Amino acid sequence: CDGGASRVRDEIGAGFIDLGYDEHWLVVDLMLHRQPVPPLPTVIHQVCDPDRLTTFVPSHGAHRRWEFQLRGDEQPDPWQLLAPWGVTKSHGDLVRAVPYRFHALVADRWRGGPDGRVLLAGDAAHMMPPFMGQGMCSGVRDAANLAWKLAEVVRGASPDELLDTYEAERRPHAEAVIELSIEAGRTLARLAADPTDLPTPATADPNRWSRVPGLQLGGEFPVGHQLPQPDHLDSRLPLGWVWVAADGSFTAPDGHRVVVEPRATYGRPAVLVRPDRYIAAVAS
Repeated sequence: CDGGASRVRDEIGAGFIDLGYDEHWLVVDLMLHRQPVPPLPTVIHQVCDPDRLTTFVPSHGAHRRWEFQLRGDEQPDPWQLLAPWGVTKSHGDLVRAVPYRFHALVADRWRGGPDGRVLLAGDAAHMMPPFMGQGMCSGVRDAANLAWKLAEVVRGASPDELLDTYEAERRPHAEAVIELSIEAGRTLARLAADPTDLPTPATADPNRWSRVPGLQLGGEFPVGHQLPQPDHLDSRLPLGWVWVAADGSFTAPDGHRVVVEPRATYGRPAVLVRPDRYIAAVAS
C-alpha cells in the first residue's frame, strides 16, 4: 500500500491495465483567514464549464479545495484560476497547488513476490478519477477484505490459498468503481459541451439519507427505508466470524455468540457473517 508510484508493485513485476482515462488537473488547497470571505458554496460543486471543468470541495474549518482541469501542458497561475470565485491573496494562504494526472488503472496482478507473500492494496493496486469520491474508500475496502484473511493465515487457521480470494473479490469491484468514475467524468464533460443535455431529475430528496438494515443479502434498498432501531451492527457484533441467529444461538468459529432475528429479513434462521461484515452464508 505504497501509492500509485508503488515500488513494491514494480519489484513483484506487476503492471497496470489502462481502462482508458488520462487527464491533467491542478489541485489547489486554500486556507481562508480573512472575514468576510467571498460567498463560496457550502457544498461540493461540479462546474461544467466547457472551457475548464472544475470541482469545488468545502472542507473542515477554513480549508477549501478546487480541482481545475488543465489543457495540454499549461501551467496556469492558481490565483488566476481562483479569481472568478472572488478569491484573492488577501483572503487566504495557498497551502498547495499541485498538478495531478487522473488515471483509470488497475494492477494486472495483486499478489507476488517470494511465496506470494506480497499483496498490493490501495493506489498501488488501482487508481481512478476522483469524480465518485471512491479512491480512499476503495483502499479501505481492500484493507478490510485483506486484514482478516492475513490474520487467519498467519495464525494457521486457514490455508495460504485464502489470500488468493483477496484479488478475486476486490478486483472486480475496483474495476466497476473505476468504470463508474470514468462515466461520471464523461457525463460532466458532456454537460459542459451541451448544458441542455440534462439527466432525468431525481425522484427523491438527494439530501435525505436513509438508515439501512444491519444485514443485506444483495439487492438494493428502497429510498427512505428506515432502520427500526438506531444501533449500528458493528456495535452489536464482536470481531471475527459470527453466527447471527433467530432463536437460541450458534457458536462462531472463534467462540462468539450473538442472538438476533434474521428470519424476518431473509427467511432463514441463521446468517454467517465474515469478519469484514460480508455475509458468507445463510442457513436453515
